Amino acid sequence: MPAGSPAPRPFASCESAGGERDLEHYNAYRGASALFVPAPQSLIGSTAADTWDDPAFEPGVSYYKVTAIDRHGNESAAATLSPDRISNEPPGRVPSVSYVAHPTPNPMSDGTTIEYGLARASAVSLAVYDLGGREVRTLVDAVVPAGQWRVHWGGDDSRGRRVPPASTSCGSSPKGSGRRAS
Repeated sequence: MPAGSPAPRPFASCESAGGERDLEHYNAYRGASALFVPAPQSLIGSTAADTWDDPAFEPGVSYYKVTAIDRHGNESAAATLSPDRISNEPPGRVPSVSYVAHPTPNPMSDGTTIEYGLARASAVSLAVYDLGGREVRTLVDAVVPAGQWRVHWGGDDSRGRRVPPASTSCGSSPKGSGRRAS
């Protein structure tokens, strides 16, 4: 199985019910705790891109809240990004620690993307499981170079059948460990 593709740092993707992109831009806010309230004084910028580089990022200190603004000016509820969920590594660089991020979007409708990063080349096994713990689909089963990677899962099982979106979880394990992290 392929490792995936190098990973930019996406916030989210928004579409209207008709399938056209409804997203106008994102607002990024920074604070010193998860309890900060997004306000004009904590707004650090807006971007139409799905990545953000904050030169004032302080590892272990900076919290972010991200909102999506649609083409009609409506602002979504804020998603909180805590210091342990933020990489201070630029996209495509080798992270200082290995990680598997939560699938996005979650819940999914037409598929989801899972990002993972490896501090060094490693044998990787990344799979989707049903709620009973049975493997639904293997997404990655390979030795993967160090770096940040993304793999897309379209929502089908290993036989190509559609899987109900709310009936799965993602798991990874170091090759040969017999352990699984979800």
